[in-house]
Amino acid sequence: MTLRFGVIGTGAMAAAMMPAMRLSREVDVVAVASGNDARARAFAETHGIRDVYGEAGVMLREQTIDAVYIANATGKHSETAIAALLAGKHVLCEKPFALTAVEGEKVLAAARESGKLFMEGLWTHFLPAYQRVHALVRDAAVGEPKHLTAAYGYPTTPELRPRLFRRDDGGVLLDVAVYPISLALRLLGPVADVTAIVTRNQERIDTDAAIQLRHENGGVSQLSASFDTLTSNTAVLSGRRGAVTIPAPVFGAEQVIVETAAPRGPADDAGASSKFKAALKQVPILRKLKSALGGGEHHPYGRDQYLPQLTHFLSLIAAGKTESDIASHALSLDTLRVLDRIREQE
Repeated sequence: MTLRFGVIGTGAMAAAMMPAMRLSREVDVVAVASGNDARARAFAETHGIRDVYGEAGVMLREQTIDAVYIANATGKHSETAIAALLAGKHVLCEKPFALTAVEGEKVLAAARESGKLFMEGLWTHFLPAYQRVHALVRDAAVGEPKHLTAAYGYPTTPELRPRLFRRDDGGVLLDVAVYPISLALRLLGPVADVTAIVTRNQERIDTDAAIQLRHENGGVSQLSASFDTLTSNTAVLSGRRGAVTIPAPVFGAEQVIVETAAPRGPADDAGASSKFKAALKQVPILRKLKSALGGGEHHPYGRDQYLPQLTHFLSLIAAGKTESDIASHALSLDTLRVLDRIREQE
């Protein structure tokens, strides 16, 4: 079955999603809507889209459209999602799907009323590497997870990416921090306490955030998101029996490194195995070889990094589901609640 899609928005993210949609045999992008008629027509011509609409509302009345991908201005995501759901469309909405938890609750209420699928585009969670990490947690490969460090950040400027620095709906919290926060919630569960240090530029736009979450299970997440600096762009989940690492780049990850270890005491340091390992460490060429090989598991996402997300979305529609078990409504809403608590501290 081919699903007829309408795209709302013509910016960078809408363009980035188009290759994945072209790769899917189950998708036919039949329409695009934008408040800027010239941009909409240029987008349609570039991507081979038949119908162009100057207003999303007009497009949503079309019975020939089964689902919409929402990628317009961040501040319009929630109202557009509500309109699309109430018009009877399945909705894949770019993150963040709302600016606050109150807005988010209204979207999810509309989703329940409509009976249609609604999913926020937290695309990293659908990558095979991330799915492998979640499987390792379910299998208790590192014991009970107790600590997560995750750093997501690349330097940019208002001149290079003006959308990210808009006063009403820009900032690093909405654009970047949703990724490590949602990862922490999935891996370590509900949050008990939130503390954060947020840096703002002269226009009062948040450009850097250092966030610590204390989870109800006793675990701790130390997260960072930045427009100011190049962070490590890695994530490390630790437990008593070992650690799981998503090495850089954490966006578009394809590698997972699993390390296991039992608690050690003085006797372990005196054993023959430890002495042999210590001797090997004294050989520079062996250390260099170990570093070059790196190790770890390879979990490729295929021809496009956004395709796993789209494939999951399509599978939910085929199964008659109204919610994802990966990017669940609860996960999306709880991520906004953490952002609200960060803002309350300023």
